[in-house]
Amino acid sequence: MSDNKDEKIEDVLVDSELAKKLVPNKFKFTSQQGRARRQKLLAGAKKLSETHAINDITLAAVCEEAGIPRASAYHFFPNIEAIFLALRFFECD
Repeated sequence: MSDNKDEKIEDVLVDSELAKKLVPNKFKFTSQQGRARRQKLLAGAKKLSETHAINDITLAAVCEEAGIPRASAYHFFPNIEAIFLALRFFECD
């Protein structure tokens, strides 16, 4: 597997069983733009979690940090909890 964390996140999100449980039927093949947006959302959530309590972070804040419209974020994650569940999964391996 690549040493580049962004590529690792992309690979896991596209292929993992966890991804399918997070958002059923939404992690089939995703366009390059979609994969980039998903990565931006995860990176935004991670960045915010370094300076804010997890319970204080909203999906709107993550979207703003990532520069992704909130309506687009729902295509990848149904709620903020799903984003943090995905981040937790990536940090454990």
